[in-house]
Amino acid sequence: MKKLFKVLAGALALTIATLPAIASADTTVDVTKSGAPVTTIASGDTIRVSSGAPIASAGSISQILAAVWSKESLQLTDPSSIVLPEGWTLEYTTDSENWSSTVPADLTTVTGIRAVGDVTTDGNNGFQTKASSQLVVTQDNFQGSSGGDGFGVTFAGNRVFNVFHHDSQIRIDCHFKATGLACGDGVDVFDGYTTGRYSEAFWDAARSVLWVQARQDSSGQSGFACVYYGDTVNPRLCADPFVALDSTSSAFDLETPAKIGSKIYQVNKTNWKLTCFDMKAKAKCANSGFDLPNNGAPANDYYEGRVATAGDGKVYWTTTGKMGCYNPTTNALCGPALNLTSNDPQFPMIPIRNASGTLLGMCVF
Repeated sequence: MKKLFKVLAGALALTIATLPAIASADTTVDVTKSGAPVTTIASGDTIRVSSGAPIASAGSISQILAAVWSKESLQLTDPSSIVLPEGWTLEYTTDSENWSSTVPADLTTVTGIRAVGDVTTDGNNGFQTKASSQLVVTQDNFQGSSGGDGFGVTFAGNRVFNVFHHDSQIRIDCHFKATGLACGDGVDVFDGYTTGRYSEAFWDAARSVLWVQARQDSSGQSGFACVYYGDTVNPRLCADPFVALDSTSSAFDLETPAKIGSKIYQVNKTNWKLTCFDMKAKAKCANSGFDLPNNGAPANDYYEGRVATAGDGKVYWTTTGKMGCYNPTTNALCGPALNLTSNDPQFPMIPIRNASGTLLGMCVF
């Protein structure tokens, strides 16, 4: 469970409670400031506190994850920043005894919050939430500069992001999952970048950062732009706003990416290189730029250079007239590339599995 606090005094008093009770050594509390671990805390600082604990019991149980603090030390600043398991109920207290789901009008009186939910657990610290869903209608249209439609949806805690593709700016549409209401002004705009035909974004929860697939106009490089959303009122480009991967002649040379762990792979159609970006390291991967087999330049800008992953740690790709598998561990192809029946444009690959979920192959259309 994550939440934003303002430090009122140098001392920090914070405890975590869970039901059923477990050893306090198993409870974890992480405190970060501006996305980095806290080494010093001063009065007036805004900090993010994350609290969690494993679930030791097996079966269906009710669980409570609570955080209480001294109002002389901390003050809750942004209730919308609180992230809790989906389907759980959030409650507040002003006296550490009585709890209510209504946010107190005066946040200075809040001395604790807790998340309450029913879970089904296997007893190995893993669980499934029991959540109900409903259709939430957000914006019924977009107003980008060249069509204004989004492409991929990115879930980020209590928010949902959508990046306009084939756009002359980075435009990020943001909504809260619980209500469907727009975050801030609704659409955040950042100049100096062009998004591709299939521009997607990836959430870096540890840094509260959204990484957006884009081309930097000034350098002509493809890569990922960094947008900081830790400040919910004023999202902005990060101090180091862009990680370059490879030069491109057009943003349309960027096709659908795929993510394995913290690494994101995409094909550059300018030179048929498989590029790699490591979100955790905020840098280009050491093995980025692998040359993929191909039958020359694409016939047009559409539907070429796809990558996909099937959950087996491999990158599956298509180029003109070719398809194959790349193993990031060995930095090599899994085997010889396969010839397609033509050099025509390809759509995203579809994994074929058996009844137990084992990957049998990839289908290309």
